[in-house]
Amino acid sequence: MKIKRSKLRKIINEEIKRCLVEQASDKKRTEKEKADAKETLADLEAQSAQNSEESAKASKEKEAKLRDDAAKHDAAAAKMTESDSGHLDEIIKKLANGKYRLYSKKKNPKTGKRRNLGTFDSPEAAEKHERHVKRFSEWKNER
Repeated sequence: MKIKRSKLRKIINEEIKRCLVEQASDKKRTEKEKADAKETLADLEAQSAQNSEESAKASKEKEAKLRDDAAKHDAAAAKMTESDSGHLDEIIKKLANGKYRLYSKKKNPKTGKRRNLGTFDSPEAAEKHERHVKRFSEWKNER
């Protein structure tokens, strides 16, 4: 089948126009997609910043609560009476090197010995630690 040159040129020109229109629309589409991507990225960054602020706020609140709990714990440990500290002397022993060791009240059923709860430079430090240990065990039993 023979096609006239004029008809062929017309077909080719139509195809070229169609291709050019598609390319132009592709450019517009890609520019629009880029703009959408930038918008989405900006939204994600804003959400991320908001989430980090919220998590920082939550961690500060948690830290403040822990500090308050620690202060309450220290206050309760400091309130222990002198009679309690007299009872504590039974399990604080002076070592040969001049330091003081704190032992648990209960013996380990396997070994028959008291557990070592720490070694301290002064008996006051050992008593303070014993108050904390006792307060912690009371706190643990409350739960």
